[in-house]
Amino acid sequence: LPKGFFYEEILKRDFPRIKLHLTKDVTESMKAVVFGKADAALGELAVFNYLMGREMMPGLVLSGEVKLGGSHYSELNIATRKDQPILVSILRKAVATIPPEKIKVLRQRWISVAGATTPVLTPALTPEETAWINAHTTIRMAALRDWPPFDYQDEGGKHAGISAELTKLAASRVGLRLEPVFDDWDVLLGKLKDKKLDMVGSIYRTPQRESFVEFTEPYLELYDAIFTTDTTTDIFSASDLIGRTVAVEKGFYTIDLLKKDFPGIRS
Repeated sequence: LPKGFFYEEILKRDFPRIKLHLTKDVTESMKAVVFGKADAALGELAVFNYLMGREMMPGLVLSGEVKLGGSHYSELNIATRKDQPILVSILRKAVATIPPEKIKVLRQRWISVAGATTPVLTPALTPEETAWINAHTTIRMAALRDWPPFDYQDEGGKHAGISAELTKLAASRVGLRLEPVFDDWDVLLGKLKDKKLDMVGSIYRTPQRESFVEFTEPYLELYDAIFTTDTTTDIFSASDLIGRTVAVEKGFYTIDLLKKDFPGIRS
């Protein structure tokens, strides 16, 4: 759990036999569970649900409800310093004027996706960009065969995944038609470099790739992990892989990083 959260105070007082692994924030506490540094994470259900979706941590599950101390421990408040009695009085009166309907709207916006609406924006294209679209209605896009859930070819042969759907959505906003070209990643990179393909929907930014492709703003942030057998007990970080053989897909940027930072790793 995050250092300084009220759980730390209550658990130390009421459950001294629980070992606390203190982190800098909630995301780090969730990652500690995912990567085996902690057995469980403690926090608010709404926060966990929000972050599991944002950070894409499907390996976590809800284990149970926790009730600590009195009922006020589940109530969220605004607070001021002890020496600011007038300020807290002002805030109490201000909060009291907010109708329950407004609070409900805020809850639905941030906690419940049901009923939430998002305005559809129209890209502000220049005349030059519009003319280019009219002349290039079909775009050849690099598509990975097997990189779910982001970029892969489904059983019906169609382009599927988060990146595939996002690029289709972006293309539909400006009238472009995407033509996925499936192949292995190293082959696709070569085709991009040789100008046989026009774009790719899922790619990490590296100095080497900046020499032959232009990047948009990032739309997702992913976490890399190490996978071993369940009998391996001495590998926790990349430095533990020095002197060992690591499987990495050909053409993936991970190879360049490992060679640069951990030359003792065999790939």
